[in-house]
Amino acid sequence: LLELRCLGPFQATVGQSEITWRTIKARDLLAYLIHHRGRPVTKEKIVEAIWPDMDPEHSFSLFHTNLYQLRKVVKAAMGNYQLVKLSSGQYFLNLDQISCDTDQFEQLVRLTKPEKLKNQPEEELNALQKAVSLYRGDYLEGLDYPWLETERERLNRICLSLLDRLARSYLQLGKPDLAISCLQSILSDNPL
Repeated sequence: LLELRCLGPFQATVGQSEITWRTIKARDLLAYLIHHRGRPVTKEKIVEAIWPDMDPEHSFSLFHTNLYQLRKVVKAAMGNYQLVKLSSGQYFLNLDQISCDTDQFEQLVRLTKPEKLKNQPEEELNALQKAVSLYRGDYLEGLDYPWLETERERLNRICLSLLDRLARSYLQLGKPDLAISCLQSILSDNPL
């Protein structure tokens, strides 16, 4: 199983071993493809997103080099698992053996909806704690691309909202120290 951590610094692990990237752009290519999971993208779109300021001929060459490096690293870690697939001129990830913390976070967020947890404060508290613990930092922290900003902001807003709800839950349970810790996290992220 290839585990991808997108909340905080991007990490890819197989078992206990973290994948070591031969090139940063191979890592960024995987980040771009996981960002678009479920949606195939053309080579032109990928090149425009990762190598926006290069001439097309050179950027297509870099794309193929980094795609090769990505496949090589994954093959070394997972055997013949075909991570990146191509169909009708579009690339996409084979999600069969991928686990992504962003998906887990989103699933926990859905579980914390008030209509799902009506009159179940312990279950709500548990789901909120798990969701907040998954959020180790900004989405794909350290990567600086315009295509990830909207998702980064959306997930950050969700986490801040969860922290607020968690603080309220702690107060209702008579745990003010834990509530203060949540509120301090909100303030350190967004002083305004």
